[in-house]
Amino acid sequence: MKFKVFTTFLLSVIIFSTTGFATFAKTTVESDSNIEPVIIYMTEEEIDEAHKKQAEEELLKLRSAKSLDDESEITPFNDPGDYKIEYGTKVTRSAEGFAGNQPSGGVRFPTLGGFYHSDSGGPTVSLNVSFPPPYSSLSMSVPLGSSASSGYFVNAPNKTDYFKLSVIKNYSIQPYNTYQWTYDYNSGFYYWKLISQNHSKILVSVAPYAKKVN
Repeated sequence: MKFKVFTTFLLSVIIFSTTGFATFAKTTVESDSNIEPVIIYMTEEEIDEAHKKQAEEELLKLRSAKSLDDESEITPFNDPGDYKIEYGTKVTRSAEGFAGNQPSGGVRFPTLGGFYHSDSGGPTVSLNVSFPPPYSSLSMSVPLGSSASSGYFVNAPNKTDYFKLSVIKNYSIQPYNTYQWTYDYNSGFYYWKLISQNHSKILVSVAPYAKKVN
């Protein structure tokens, strides 16, 4: 996996092209915000592979947890061919909030300066995503990290205003359903039984920036 760091006054949002490589679209942000994205640069193929890996790891957990107590399942109940995963359309969604360890009124930098962002600890914000049937909706907590004495440095745009360290995180999210090939004793037929609804979540970019608060 390759990594690139970009410093810009625009928020770079990853949009995936049909060529298989990640491209970037730029969206203008408010003029008092100095956004400096840290982009995790991945090809579309790499992101698809990461989604698939998460789903398959979850399937392994499901298979190891299954038991023979359910009479609607017959052996060999744990054959890999007895399971399938159906994937929904992946989407990219963002969550934003203030990092932890900051004064409520913000900080002014009279001789210029800025914040260090540490991705560990700090508060969380909720990210909610709806998907059409047959997939389930997602509600997840996104950690925002903290203002720290070391980490990724973010410049304050000027010396006069008060700023707080804000963080934007972009996720690629894909819903998926897991099914098991199951025998129904009542009807005498096999069918694909839905046993799990889940989502794979790939962090594709982190953008800490100094946001004006006064």
